[in-house]
Amino acid sequence: MKISSSHSKAFSLVELSIVILIIGILIAAVSQGLDLLADYRITTAQKLTKTSRVSSIDGLVLWYETSLDESFSTSDETEGAVIAQWNDVNPQASIKLNAKAGQKTDSTQITYNVAAGGTSGNTSGPTYIENGINRLPTLRFTNNGASAYRYLVVDQRRQNTPNDSMTLFLVMRYRSGAGAFIDRVFVSGRQLFGFHVAADGSLFSVIRSTTLDFPSIGGASWDSGYNLSPGRDYVLTLQRDYGRNFTLYVNGNSTYPGGVPSKVDNGMAMSLDPLKIGRHFTFDENHDVDMSEFIFFSGPMRVNSRKEIEDYLGKKYNIAITH
Repeated sequence: MKISSSHSKAFSLVELSIVILIIGILIAAVSQGLDLLADYRITTAQKLTKTSRVSSIDGLVLWYETSLDESFSTSDETEGAVIAQWNDVNPQASIKLNAKAGQKTDSTQITYNVAAGGTSGNTSGPTYIENGINRLPTLRFTNNGASAYRYLVVDQRRQNTPNDSMTLFLVMRYRSGAGAFIDRVFVSGRQLFGFHVAADGSLFSVIRSTTLDFPSIGGASWDSGYNLSPGRDYVLTLQRDYGRNFTLYVNGNSTYPGGVPSKVDNGMAMSLDPLKIGRHFTFDENHDVDMSEFIFFSGPMRVNSRKEIEDYLGKKYNIAITH
């Protein structure tokens, strides 16, 4: 029996409707699957964080990370939001040393927006990125021009013992540019204990006492000999073994080829209150970096404890760690 053209057309429309329905179901399933995968990543990161050795090691001063619900306010946990505050999740302390966007906001802060003519109009926090390092949330301290400062200020109640050991851990991604991305607030043009990257990616450890350069370093910093690659993720560890050495570990390793991973510690005082995170100083700083975790300890740290923290960070952010 011959089927009329009208029936053929109707049959085709039914088929098309079925195909569209199937495609819609598939798209919804894929979207739901992606949402579930993102939730799984966050849940896994949270579990790693809460079960890590970080919280049980003596001397923990502050701990910033990006996966826990308490790390940010709900309004800040939005793609592209400018972060007003990065919350300290240190379980050892009753007083939380939160890091706030550059301008003064309360009595625990100092006005930091005066560098190179900065004002509250061109000083702000970093940007929240949902899908950052290892597809987890991260903070982007991007270059917004010569007069735009993107940084966070650690609560000035943060203290270290000036004549003692200390260790700083940082998870970061270098994107481009040059400048200091972790340091103590400038005093008479002095940076103390932090990181600086050159335009070619050369990583410098910034080490100064409160008043003088360390004779063994002979300046504000030393070139580690390690070059950061744009788009690559790193666990950086800067450790002071008081009266012995300053050592830089890159992904758990201090024996990178051609590098200068350590300098002698001449035992001078270093009072690191407070710290600044991000781009904050002068027109010649144009670096663009992402950061996902920042941990600071005051006092001596066992070798195994340092390695356990680096292993935790490597597992959480899918960064290969070698000891």
